[in-house]
Amino acid sequence: TTVGVCTLTGSTFTFLTTGTCTVKADQAGNSTYSAAPQATQSWTVGKGSVTLSNFADVTKTFGDSGITFTAPTKSASVTGSFSYTSSNTGVASVSGSTLNFSGAGTATITATFTPGDTSNYSTSTITMTVTVSPRTIRFTANDQSKTYTGSTLSITNTYSMSTTLVGADGNSPPTLTYSYLGISGTTYTSSTTAPTNVGSYSITPSSAVLTQGNANNYIFYSTLSC
Repeated sequence: TTVGVCTLTGSTFTFLTTGTCTVKADQAGNSTYSAAPQATQSWTVGKGSVTLSNFADVTKTFGDSGITFTAPTKSASVTGSFSYTSSNTGVASVSGSTLNFSGAGTATITATFTPGDTSNYSTSTITMTVTVSPRTIRFTANDQSKTYTGSTLSITNTYSMSTTLVGADGNSPPTLTYSYLGISGTTYTSSTTAPTNVGSYSITPSSAVLTQGNANNYIFYSTLSC
C-alpha cells in the first residue's frame, strides 16, 4: 500500500526510500471456506549507512613537511563529499588534501562523509591519530685554545648543532650554559666558571633555552668538547 517506500514483486520486497512500508494480504474464499480476514504487516525503512576505511594513523617528527593524503575508502558507490577537522590544530591541520604538522603532540583527524542523498543515507565518520614527535638536536661545544694569563679565562663559547631549528625558531639562536671539567690529568671540578690554570678541560653545553618558539617541540642533547 506504500509504493513510494517499497514495491512487491512476487514474494520479493524492494525498499525504495526511507519511511514505513505497509503490506496488506488478502485470501479469497471458496465453496468450502469464507474469505480470510485481511492481514497487515509494516516495516520501518531507515537510512542506509556508508562504511569508511583506509584512513591510517600518521607518525611524524616536528619540522617534517606536510603530506598529501587520500580520502577514505567508501563501502558503497554513493556520491557525496568529505570534510576534515582536527582536534588539535597546534599539532596537525588539514588544508584541502594536505596534512600539515605544526607542533609536537597528538591530534585526531576526523573525516566526515556527507552523502548527496541525505534523505536516504546517513553521514559517516572515521578518524586517524597523528603523532608528531619532538625534533632532536644535539649541541656540541666548539674547541677552544687559550693562553695562560694567571686569571680566570674569558671564553666566548660557540657551538654546532646536529640539525637546524624549524622555521622562524631559527631566527634567534638559543642560549646555552657551559661547564668546564678537568681532563687528561688536570684537576678541576666541574664548574660553570672558566678555569685559570694550564691544562686540558672538557666544555659541555647545557640548559639550552629557546629565545623564539616552543621548547616542547624539541629535545636537546649536548656533546662535550675539549
